[in-house]
Amino acid sequence: MLKKLFIFSQILILLFLKIIIIMNTELTEDEAYYFLWSKKLSLSYFDHPPMVAYFIKVGTKIMGENELGVRFPAFFTGILFLFFIYMIFREIKKENSLIAVYITSLILLFSVGAIVITPDTPLALFLILTFYFILKSKHKNYFIYLAGIFYGLSLLSKYQAILILPAILFFFYKNKKLLSKEFFLFLILSILFFSPCLIWNIKNDFLSFKFQLYHGYGAKEVKLFNILIFLRDSLLVLSFPLSILIYFYAIKGVIKEKISFLTLAFSFPFIFFITSSIKTRPEANWALPAYIFMIVLACKYVKENRVFYITGFITFLLLIFVHLHTITPLIKLKKDPTYRMKGWEKLADDFEWFSQRYGIKNYAANNYQIASELSFYLKEKPFVYSLNINSRQNQFTLWQKNKKIPDTLFYAGKINEGFKKIFKK
Repeated sequence: MLKKLFIFSQILILLFLKIIIIMNTELTEDEAYYFLWSKKLSLSYFDHPPMVAYFIKVGTKIMGENELGVRFPAFFTGILFLFFIYMIFREIKKENSLIAVYITSLILLFSVGAIVITPDTPLALFLILTFYFILKSKHKNYFIYLAGIFYGLSLLSKYQAILILPAILFFFYKNKKLLSKEFFLFLILSILFFSPCLIWNIKNDFLSFKFQLYHGYGAKEVKLFNILIFLRDSLLVLSFPLSILIYFYAIKGVIKEKISFLTLAFSFPFIFFITSSIKTRPEANWALPAYIFMIVLACKYVKENRVFYITGFITFLLLIFVHLHTITPLIKLKKDPTYRMKGWEKLADDFEWFSQRYGIKNYAANNYQIASELSFYLKEKPFVYSLNINSRQNQFTLWQKNKKIPDTLFYAGKINEGFKKIFKK
């Protein structure tokens, strides 16, 4: 009973702090960008599939066009994710159900994902639902069709979902259903629910597919040191020191199970990102599909001993510090990621004051980040141009394709050499 109370109290405290953060911080650049997507709903977008925009649309319809409305789907999805982790362990190892929820709640990557909404938010939910209904299909065949729907929705969330396809194929092969009716219906349903993204890409010369391939894997330079950076980042996003135990028990699971759905769903994406990091340094969240199944695999073999509870509690205390620091800075960091959640409303107020003083009503920035933040925080919610001069293309490139950019603009951002070729002064 005391162990359950110990675990529940930590989970509830972390959930409460997430609500405080959501209510007391501003949108990150990407969140503001995805909010603009939700205002211009489409079958897909330049950078990613469309699901994050659909989530935000639902959130803002319920809670309003504010920080809470944008982030409500992330918080709600975080709770659903924990619930289905619990339900999965009711299927595979009932006695570890609560421990699995506890470990998952301590993961930094999922903590951030329950506050800040990104394409990873729906991706995590739909991948865990895919796995849950694959497990349930062992009892009733029709559950595999629900798994197919959710796998299609995971692809409609983020392209990385394709990396668990080998694990899915192995599941059908192991159960002697690789060329069965169930297998083909699973594929048809997955493609059907992913089809909005496919249709958009066909109509737009596969723009999103090309961007993702170049953005993640287009570099020509080989950097072996990036592998160590990737491994270091994985230890951090999986919450050090708990991440050491997760690695240990996940590797133990691979040794015991050899080839299974879980070992393939963890190891294939993980190896993919390790090898791709040689050419391009991956961002910490890119390997999310690997981390999801790595944690499930680790929770299956974890042992509740003194080392586990001490490590978990130290991780909990560190997470408390991170949450409190996000609300109000506790230490000075050179590159503090929490700064991305502050100062945008003040920038918009100053921007608005100066633009009114000079009587200029056309607004611009040079990248989607500042343009999106100004679009969200300026009181009249105007369209802010993203000039993208000597900067990468993005969804603004498509929105502005048939728009004539005004000759005179009130601008926020840095000036680079490319401006001299376009503007007189």
